[in-house]
Amino acid sequence: NVAFTGFAVTLVGSGALSSSGTASGNLSETAGGTISEGSAGIQLTGTAGNTATFTVTGSGDDVDLGSGANDFNGEQATIQASGTGSVGNVRVVDTNAAFVPLTLPGPITSLVLSDSNAPITVAAGTFTGVGTGTNLAGTSSTLDVTAGGAITQSGALSVSGSTALDADGGAGDITLSNAGNAFNGDITVDGANVTLANMDSTTLAGAVTASNFTLDAGGDVTFGAASS
Repeated sequence: NVAFTGFAVTLVGSGALSSSGTASGNLSETAGGTISEGSAGIQLTGTAGNTATFTVTGSGDDVDLGSGANDFNGEQATIQASGTGSVGNVRVVDTNAAFVPLTLPGPITSLVLSDSNAPITVAAGTFTGVGTGTNLAGTSSTLDVTAGGAITQSGALSVSGSTALDADGGAGDITLSNAGNAFNGDITVDGANVTLANMDSTTLAGAVTASNFTLDAGGDVTFGAASS
């Protein structure tokens, strides 16, 4: 694990790269393998306009920013691949009261987002699914979001495999109403007012809603265990 403290921090590794530390300016990490963290996590302490960029150069490399000590300070973070590289699974855990704004690359395998202190806006993306494997949190969900407030989206989501959404243990609203959404797998939601749009057939595996539930489906709707 590479420990760092500095203003503008740039780390480059020919293979996998694990790091933790504090940056008060821009943070840039590039690895020829998986990008991960030590238990101390990453703390960004800069001002508005600073950024964090995580770049993989290999094929299907994971980006695991899953430390519970992370504080991205509301700064823009970009996860990307360069050259012939591609990103596999992604996990981002934050503790700030404003969840890190994310930019994601083209298709990735799975996405796990968590911040117990903030609403979460899910960046537009295509998520191809873990198959018989697991995401970086160890579950079978392709898209797994646990927020300390509402869950919303910034663009259309295409999900192959299951989706699990938890908005503040059921106290927050879930609004994924983009008409371009394609959820091709079981959906489990725990929220107050829940609005989902899906251009495909929908399988609602579980829903715990405190108030209203609205579903706009482009095909058949199948219900599993549900309570309200």
